Amino acid sequence: MPERSLKDRLLLSLTVGVLRAFIAVLRRTWRWRLVAGREHLDAALAGGRPVLFCFWHARVLPASIFLSEHVIHRGGSTLVTLASQSQDGEIATRIAVALGGQPLRGSSTRGGAGGLKGLLRAVKEGHNLALTVDGPKGPPHVAKPGAVAVARATGAPLLPLSWSSDRTWRLGSWDRTAIPKPFARVEVRLGEPIAVPREVDEEGFEGYRRRLDEALGGD
Repeated sequence: MPERSLKDRLLLSLTVGVLRAFIAVLRRTWRWRLVAGREHLDAALAGGRPVLFCFWHARVLPASIFLSEHVIHRGGSTLVTLASQSQDGEIATRIAVALGGQPLRGSSTRGGAGGLKGLLRAVKEGHNLALTVDGPKGPPHVAKPGAVAVARATGAPLLPLSWSSDRTWRLGSWDRTAIPKPFARVEVRLGEPIAVPREVDEEGFEGYRRRLDEALGGD
């Protein structure tokens, strides 16, 4: 990545600062409820084995905040996230750090091989992962093979995470990013863990990828 000018660095710091302040205020107004899958969350935190928390790119902010509160701060577990090597990825990295995550730079478009190797290494070291499975550029609601590949290689289960809210903003991004409005009711759902056998063939691999799509549902 090319060296940024002083102006660019200042603008980036200002952007991150504003976003962090906005998120800090907004999250305190949300009314959270875990409506399905508490047993899967409890098992993930008590099992002592890494888990791959999976969600759509459009759902990243509340999903990340939920995992920050329930996995990192309440559960005492580490959580590695993946961010692209773009400027947007730099912003995401700094926000992830603020939430207590451990960002890893790389994606399917920039630094992809290094990003995948980093995820495999993180799981083998005992870390949980938080994965936006259709990111960073879509198509939306179609899981890319990376999460399933990590699950197959490491034995760590995929744990689908979704949420809905009664009042939601939609951004004009490729994924139409969803953000609950102030004082929204946010209902979180965790699906059944999906274990991917190491010996699965190509057809079976695609079946597990589709199963993850179905578990996360539409938007």
